[in-house]
Amino acid sequence: DLSELSPWLAFFSGKLKRARKEANLTQQQLAERSGLGQEHISRLERGVFSPTDKTRKTLAVALGKPPKYFDPSAEDVGEAPAHKGTKPPREHAKKNAPPKE
Repeated sequence: DLSELSPWLAFFSGKLKRARKEANLTQQQLAERSGLGQEHISRLERGVFSPTDKTRKTLAVALGKPPKYFDPSAEDVGEAPAHKGTKPPREHAKKNAPPKE
């Protein structure tokens, strides 16, 4: 149930599954196109794992989308503006980190 996931995982997992279905691909076919395992794709779609930047880009390209397709702040993906709390946790932490000296 996506409603129990963090906003970022709910955003990503839902968008991944929708994009895969719109491309008429099975998880196995997407796995073959992306070089990722089918079990990994399944876990990403269920929100069990948070994807790395590399995985997000790999999946976007395998689905025929721009590399930033899964970036909630990307303007060119045709999505509504990102809502607070939809950024990946790691990227959000970097933005709010104290400046390095």
